[in-house]
Amino acid sequence: MHRDLKPENIAFDDDLNFKLLDFGMASQKNIDHLTDVVGTLQYMPPEVRKAKSYSGSKADIFSLGAILFTVVTGFPPFEEAKKSDLFFSQLIAGQNDKFFELLQLEHLSPDFKSLISEMLAFEASERPSIDKIRSHPWMREKAITIEITCSESPQKFTKVKKL
Repeated sequence: MHRDLKPENIAFDDDLNFKLLDFGMASQKNIDHLTDVVGTLQYMPPEVRKAKSYSGSKADIFSLGAILFTVVTGFPPFEEAKKSDLFFSQLIAGQNDKFFELLQLEHLSPDFKSLISEMLAFEASERPSIDKIRSHPWMREKAITIEITCSESPQKFTKVKKL
């Protein structure tokens, strides 16, 4: 498990393949019962921040959800995954529509909103596996819908050739 997934730790090669960087916090042992508080707050799931025993794979899914959100929107989904964060508290309460409304992202596709809401679930047990993410409707489209948020006017470009 990487445990510090964030945009700064991802690179691309010449063929646009993802390459993970900085494995300083990675763990290969006891990955379903980790307890170290490691990572970057904006991408760290709540169970890691609280130093509870956690699943490394479920923690990494949360971080990947925050990264995907950041890549699509241009900014992270919240400051920190805790109940006192205005934006994250909407996700905890199941107010997913309110979360996207507060961030002025109502124009994003329902499939994207669904995937992000699942990946950023407060309870690790509710987060999807990599296989479920791969089979999610947003990921399965033959041509991925690229969603771009501009500061002046949000735009949605549809049906762009899949990379």
